[in-house]
Amino acid sequence: RTRPWSGAWIAVHSAPLGRSDRQRLRVRQRALNMLGFRELDPGLLLRPDNLEGGVEAVRERLIKLGLEPDAAVFVADHFDPARRARLAGLWDGAALNRAYRELARELEAWTTQVDAMPLAQAAHESLLMGRHAIRQVVFDPMLPSPMVDVDARRQFVDAVRAYDRTGQAIWRRMRGLPPK
Repeated sequence: RTRPWSGAWIAVHSAPLGRSDRQRLRVRQRALNMLGFRELDPGLLLRPDNLEGGVEAVRERLIKLGLEPDAAVFVADHFDPARRARLAGLWDGAALNRAYRELARELEAWTTQVDAMPLAQAAHESLLMGRHAIRQVVFDPMLPSPMVDVDARRQFVDAVRAYDRTGQAIWRRMRGLPPK
C-alpha cells in the first residue's frame, strides 16, 4: 500500500469545514487518523505522500471514510524551516517501531503456544489479541523510511496475517467446520 517517498506531503485543509456538529467532527477526525494525518497548523493536516495512488487515491479514501467532499486535499512541499522542523515531530517513529516489534513478538509467541491451549481459551485469546493487532494495522500511519523501520512494519503485518490464519482455523474448529 506504499510507494517510495519523494519528500512531498499530502495536506488536508479543514479550517473552512464546520465544527458545530460533534458527530461530523468525530467522523472526520477518525478518517484523518486512519490515514495517518497529523495537524501541523490549525486546520492544516499532513502526512507523507507515500501511499499508493497518491493524492487522488487518498482523497477518495478519506471521503469514503467520512471526510467532507468539499475539503481541500492536495500535495504540499517546500515548507519553511520552522515548519519542516515541526513536521519531523508529528509522529513518534521510535514508538511505532517498538510497537511493531513487540506486537510481532507477542503474536508469534502466542502462535507457537496455541496448540497446547484448550480450544475455548485459544478462541477467546485469538479474539482479544486479534482486535488489538488489527486495530494497530488499521490505524498505522504507514510512514516511509526513515521515519519508521519499514522492515519492522512489514514483519509485524506478516505476523498479523499468520496470526489471523491461525485464529480463523481455531474458530473453524470451534464451529465444527473442516480446516481450509
